[in-house]
Amino acid sequence: MARPTRALVTHLAAALGRALVGSRLDRLWRTGPRQLLVKARGLGGGRVLVDLEQGHPRVVVSDRWPDTPSAPDRPTLILRNHLENARITAIRATDRALIWELAGPDGARTLHLQLAGRYPNAALFDGDGAELVRLVDGIPAADPGSPPLPDGADPYPDLDDAAFFAAYEAASQAGAEARALEREVVAARRDARSEVTRLERTVAALERDLTRAEAAEGDRHRGELLKTVIGRVERGATEVLVADWAREDGGRTAVALAPELDVVANMERYFKRYRKYANARGGIEDRLLDALTARDAVSDLLARLDTLAAPCALPSEQRRLALAEATRELAAQAPPRPRQVAPARRDGDAPALPYRRFVSRDGIELLVGKGARDNDRLTFQVARGHDLWLHARDVAGSHVIVRARGGAVPSETLLDAALLAAWHSKARGDTVVDVMWTERKHVRKARGAAPGLVTTAATRNLAVRADPDRLARLYRTLDVNDGGA
Repeated sequence: MARPTRALVTHLAAALGRALVGSRLDRLWRTGPRQLLVKARGLGGGRVLVDLEQGHPRVVVSDRWPDTPSAPDRPTLILRNHLENARITAIRATDRALIWELAGPDGARTLHLQLAGRYPNAALFDGDGAELVRLVDGIPAADPGSPPLPDGADPYPDLDDAAFFAAYEAASQAGAEARALEREVVAARRDARSEVTRLERTVAALERDLTRAEAAEGDRHRGELLKTVIGRVERGATEVLVADWAREDGGRTAVALAPELDVVANMERYFKRYRKYANARGGIEDRLLDALTARDAVSDLLARLDTLAAPCALPSEQRRLALAEATRELAAQAPPRPRQVAPARRDGDAPALPYRRFVSRDGIELLVGKGARDNDRLTFQVARGHDLWLHARDVAGSHVIVRARGGAVPSETLLDAALLAAWHSKARGDTVVDVMWTERKHVRKARGAAPGLVTTAATRNLAVRADPDRLARLYRTLDVNDGGA
């Protein structure tokens, strides 16, 4: 039912007047942002529901009503203070409103129910016309300049008051339920469209991940090629031509470089991408299949909801049941949440190693810390007392551990380790770098210092010159799975 006609409101005012004038207003509740529920002694078990829905205001007598809140708000308290136990002296209709006149201990009060125009509202005025409270803030309390209620016949001219109240309440309630159903359909369609869009983004992201996973071996190969040109390419280059042993013609392959990174960092970038995607393909394919299945299911739900939105598609009760079923199915969908593709690990769920692993010319393991916390773990959890410990002197850098074999460390191995300590420090690029070394047992944590900061004893010094050939040979031994930043 649309906005009530002037004839209907006039009939309503007369019927309510016959039922309520002379009786007292017992209780008042605010059952919604635009709803009031009024209990008066002249209605027996019924109550007056004032619903100020925009475009569809209604005032009905009903024996069914919304739940009432446990804690009244400020407008409710003011209305109760002035109206409860007040005597209803008149109820009349104007061409824009339904007016209740009441008399209480504090004098005359007027409850103005604006039904015409764009801004239905309820407001209370004192005997001098001063506003005491309005139900909905931000819109006029009363709107005398609004268009009047529409002309039209009274749909219930021959019914007695009880039959009129029942017929009008049934018709207006059916209209309110139909509009509520329409709003639910609109909201469900919006949610379904949003979910389809989200799933399409998930599918697109997983398809990109799958493409990267398929290209992972190429990233590993490019990283391996860059090992052969370490120390020979200046930072800022965008690509380098490298002799490619995998090509049948023995030619050279162009490897793209990030110009802001040096060759080692570019190499590690390729290896990092390789580790991220190399063994993830199966998991990506599974998640992609799940996302595609969920997207198709939600798309089917959206098509069903579009059918429910079509005019006169189904009777109201069938539409309500179909909507409830579609809403449950939408809520039950559990599409895969976007997840980061975890780096593949050789040891199942083992934590990432805190070092890069190289092998010296003499076949001895050289371990290089990846960062401050990893330096701490490498030196104090991985290394043994008789292992050698190296670090660039007086600059920040990685801890380097030489795995001792119970005897003297060969000089070439010591030079290899010292070059790695120089390269993985802030002194990288200097022609000569001083590197200190000692046995691990002479290294102690600095009390209260940040991870990686240590104190040392019995250190010796080794001056290391830049040696691109030695560095390239060492990086050819780098374990790809341990070489991430």
